[in-house]
Amino acid sequence: MAAIHAVHATLLLLTQREVHPSPASSGAAARRRFTAQLGSSVLIFGLSIPLAFVSTDAAMWFWLTLIPAHLILGHHLCRLPQQ
Repeated sequence: MAAIHAVHATLLLLTQREVHPSPASSGAAARRRFTAQLGSSVLIFGLSIPLAFVSTDAAMWFWLTLIPAHLILGHHLCRLPQQ
């Protein structure tokens, strides 16, 4: 799962300028938010791998941190003023 998200995040970053030439456009901002969400998924799943060697139950419970991470990155960042 983490590898798939990492590939998607990389492709989004590589094609950023081709699709949205202006970094100030709303589409570019939405793309950055989605890339941040994918990055948080990669981080959480990646950190759960060594945790699973210690406790598999703790690793599965750790996946629940995806919910607040995606809520913060997806909804909270939409409300931030544009710079």
